[in-house]
Amino acid sequence: MKIPQKEKFADKMARLSGLFFILFVIVLVLIFIVVPNLLRARAVGSFTNVCQTNCKNIATALKMYADDNNGEYPPQLSYLVGGYFRKAIPTCSSAGRDTYSESYTVSGDYKNYTFCCKGDNHGGMGLEPDFPMSSSRYGVISKKEQLKGK
Repeated sequence: MKIPQKEKFADKMARLSGLFFILFVIVLVLIFIVVPNLLRARAVGSFTNVCQTNCKNIATALKMYADDNNGEYPPQLSYLVGGYFRKAIPTCSSAGRDTYSESYTVSGDYKNYTFCCKGDNHGGMGLEPDFPMSSSRYGVISKKEQLKGK
């Protein structure tokens, strides 16, 4: 009579092994689905935050320049290098280069400026081309919707 009990125990273990295997496969599938999305979301946040921080830093340097020059902004961002930025204008982490200088414009009286991260560098991250942007009038703007009410 003990032999049938051992077979029942073996059957239970086989069923449990199958159940654990199925759970293991389900967990693996979830990991392969969830982890890449989490990493992508983290990358989106870090790249756009870096670019927005660059815009804010450039805007601060422009304000410092204007404070030192009778309220007038420089004709080019390169005027900030050496005094307000030690080595160079910051680079967009997505593009890997300075995307701000090519878009920098200043008004004829040098009292207002606008610049942006020129190009579609953050398109895969939900931002439109030429964003984020900064202006002396509105500050740093990350999306077009923010301009509608201004």
